[in-house]
Amino acid sequence: AQGKPTRDRITKVGKIIRKFSIDELPQLINVLTGDMSLIGPRPILPQLLPCLTPRERARFAARPGLTGLAQIKGRNRLRWSRRFHYDVIYVRQQSLSLDLLIFWRTLKIVIIGEGVVHDRNAGQVDDVTCRTVRN
Repeated sequence: AQGKPTRDRITKVGKIIRKFSIDELPQLINVLTGDMSLIGPRPILPQLLPCLTPRERARFAARPGLTGLAQIKGRNRLRWSRRFHYDVIYVRQQSLSLDLLIFWRTLKIVIIGEGVVHDRNAGQVDDVTCRTVRN
């Protein structure tokens, strides 16, 4: 039996929690303990690490953040390759003024609940292909 489409599995409460990023609040503990920054490239799935190009690996020059340039440019509407692109731009242009811009735009986005897509399948955003040989 096939599973239900994603949009049928998300509850009304779940949509609200995701829309307003309430599910991100526990990560504030990581910010307070110093494991993450408030602003910086979002952490990625470990299985994507071998798939990154040398250019994309530049994103690790900054501490991972709760929000970043990719989040204000499209949140989860963006394909992974585009998110990595914005992460590299952030690392290269990192400044207090850019951090403040990202912070204020993040607040606006979270308050109005902009940019969250609930019914995407992995093929719509997972455009990163591994360029390495796996064992």
